[in-house]
Amino acid sequence: MDSSSHTEEDLYEFEMNNTEQQVSLSLEMSEEEAEEETRKAEGQVAEGILGKPLMKIHESTHGCCSQQHNIKVKMSSNSVHQRIYDKKNYCLYCEKPYSKIARHLQQKHSEKVEVAKALAHIRGSTMRALLLSKVRNMGNYHHNCSVLTSGKGEIIPKRQATYESTAMDYLPCKFCFAMYVKTDLWRHHKRCKLQVKENMPVKRKVQASCSLLLPMDSEVSSGLKKIIGDMTYDAVTQVVKSDPLILALGERMFLKNGEVSRHRADIRNKMRELARLLLVTRTIDKDIVTFKDLINPGKFNTVLDGVKKMTGFDNSTNRFSIPSTALKLRHSLVKLSYILQGEALRQEDDALKGRAEQFSKLIELEWKETYLKSNI
Repeated sequence: MDSSSHTEEDLYEFEMNNTEQQVSLSLEMSEEEAEEETRKAEGQVAEGILGKPLMKIHESTHGCCSQQHNIKVKMSSNSVHQRIYDKKNYCLYCEKPYSKIARHLQQKHSEKVEVAKALAHIRGSTMRALLLSKVRNMGNYHHNCSVLTSGKGEIIPKRQATYESTAMDYLPCKFCFAMYVKTDLWRHHKRCKLQVKENMPVKRKVQASCSLLLPMDSEVSSGLKKIIGDMTYDAVTQVVKSDPLILALGERMFLKNGEVSRHRADIRNKMRELARLLLVTRTIDKDIVTFKDLINPGKFNTVLDGVKKMTGFDNSTNRFSIPSTALKLRHSLVKLSYILQGEALRQEDDALKGRAEQFSKLIELEWKETYLKSNI
């Protein structure tokens, strides 16, 4: 009896060691693929493995974050006494949901390189399951990005939710691309079997780096993506990523002096200040979604009220608690109006051009003289 027990323990230990060696060997054999995934995680390329785009980006008026109220997260249907197997995973190649994804991949896509590599291992082996899991995760990842971009549909997380949650609560792992609750992502990173050892300093902001894998409404340069990746991943950063005008201002600031490290903090602060202002004005006017809605002479008073609320304006003393922020926002808003004027000229949109010009004129005439008679 003891001898049998020891034998089982030895076999188990041998299998685990062998599995770790196989995973390591597989990752070494696909070094180019691993490097490509690392570049994708840092946002330096727009194409994913298997020749499919990582993020299906479509033009959207409202942006990813503002549309997420129409997005659901797949919840568990288990009852107290019964487990319900109703989860379906999306095929990377068919882009359709299947309850038995491994069987579907084997029957319909065995000629694909990644699937063939998995099927080459013994049935029931850990390595086979790991490689098939990678393909399954990529299929769900593409589906989730499509849902986030369109603003409607259902997110497929790695583990089904057991309570009501939103899409903003989930982020993809930059190694295996499975969607996890963002507060648990750091724990998963420590034990992710597809983790690639990077020859660079370890980034402690796991959520920030993984958030770069989510679709953005506008394409940005790899340099600006690094700056956004250094931001704490919160509601403000989500607004930064979803607003085209804020991203456009960040691009211009980066092109001017973003290569100088001491200016990168200034770029982050400018973008986050504008995002906070947009969040405040949304609470004042429910029609405000992006800065394109706000750069409008009809919304000028809303902007002023938002700045006052954000910077602690005291009506009794007619002074700001944080006058420097009000001054910075004034300059940033003028720049945004210029960017919008340029966009209107390229699109030959006279109405948009007129709104942007009138908004900047109002800032020049009334920002300081009429409404904000203060110490700025």
